[in-house]
Amino acid sequence: MGGTHRCGITSTGDAVCAEGPAGRVRSVPGWSQVSGGYNYSCGVTTDEAAWCWGENEYGVFGNGKSNGSSSNPVQVAGAAGWASIEASHIHTCAVKTDHTAWCWGNNRLGQLGNGAVSNTGHPLPIQVGTDADWASVTTGYNFTCGLKLSGDLYCWGEGYGPIPVLRGSGYKSVSAGTTHACAVSLAGAMSCFGSNNYGEAGSSLDEHAWTAVSAGNYRTCGVRAEGSLWCWGHGNLGDGSTERSAIPKQVGPEHLWLEVSAGNRSGDCALRADHTAWCWGQARDGGAHVDLLPARRFIDSAT
Repeated sequence: MGGTHRCGITSTGDAVCAEGPAGRVRSVPGWSQVSGGYNYSCGVTTDEAAWCWGENEYGVFGNGKSNGSSSNPVQVAGAAGWASIEASHIHTCAVKTDHTAWCWGNNRLGQLGNGAVSNTGHPLPIQVGTDADWASVTTGYNFTCGLKLSGDLYCWGEGYGPIPVLRGSGYKSVSAGTTHACAVSLAGAMSCFGSNNYGEAGSSLDEHAWTAVSAGNYRTCGVRAEGSLWCWGHGNLGDGSTERSAIPKQVGPEHLWLEVSAGNRSGDCALRADHTAWCWGQARDGGAHVDLLPARRFIDSAT
């Protein structure tokens, strides 16, 4: 989920992006993963190459250039061998198939994790330390979190400093929003940390078991073990209202959900067990209408 756009991968490997409130859809084949940033997107193709497109502010494309824009995918510098990539606002991070972690873009609060702080663009990938045991990374506005193969959770950047800081152990997933992050433990317990201005850190989360979480722009969504979908924080939570809430609100009565992606201004989307995508919260029809309840959207068979 990006700032004003949404991207996903279909079951046939097509990267599908809907751009802007009008929902202009573009589909490109041959992708294994995609991530929407504020005004750009990045993805990994099936041949393990990494690509970015949109606005290249501060070098978020990782192609050696610190500005410009491109509506076509631009390859991230270096050899192939990328496993996953995460776009953010002004920095990008990725994990390679050898389990090394890399970041590039702006480093004004140490979000690149290289031990330095600099309010300039770093347009080429920089390795995060020397460890080769990273499972995944997730990018917030000015910070990054990463999960190691051991289940250890580290964060760096705003609030942590320019090198990874251990936050805890025994986790299976983590998701960074604008200024907060949430993680799910191996036992299914949910915990959130960082800002809580709109209730995005949640309340009574430890009363249920969770299988998936996604932190967005001052709100969070998660899937419980029985397949129900819940959101909390800033308004437009998919429950038919616009009220903010620290207490999770159920999105529809169904227990059919697999994954969820909480966005920025683009609203939120979730994937059902029948592999249909449903979205809510984004203004459309020239800003005259906002979907307060899930409506089937542009991906018919997503993964």
